[in-house]
Amino acid sequence: MLPNALENFGRFLPRPKSVLFSRVNWGYLISMPVIYGMIVPIAFFHICLEIYQQFCFRIYGIPLVKSEDYFIHDRQLWPYLNWLQKMNCYYCGYFNNLVRYAYEIGARTERFWCPIRYKKRIERTHSQYGKFMDDKDAVKMEKRWNELKDFSDIK
Repeated sequence: MLPNALENFGRFLPRPKSVLFSRVNWGYLISMPVIYGMIVPIAFFHICLEIYQQFCFRIYGIPLVKSEDYFIHDRQLWPYLNWLQKMNCYYCGYFNNLVRYAYEIGARTERFWCPIRYKKRIERTHSQYGKFMDDKDAVKMEKRWNELKDFSDIK
């Protein structure tokens, strides 16, 4: 109900006579501070993620996740996009690339600290999940756990 109401919000506002403002989607305009205001927590999350990875991964001997493998900024380079579309592509790309980057950092952390498969089957798994164990034998599990702390398979 709420998303539909927000989607149609602009229809209830008086339409200005000016041609410049006659094509403005007021619902989009009103939502912009919420969308672009997220840059603050997103940037804070990125800073915290970097501090965590740089500090903890070095202590535990976990290979650092290379940001250049995850941060790709090229969609805004298409010549047919206007400046607003380019800015939106860059913003959305940054956020989604950050999520992928954080996902891999989380995957390596989980491999180090708890490489045990879930009892329930999960559909989408991260890059390290296939190496996780589901052994019920405690001796085998401890041996495998120590083997998984060797990250020589990651360049």
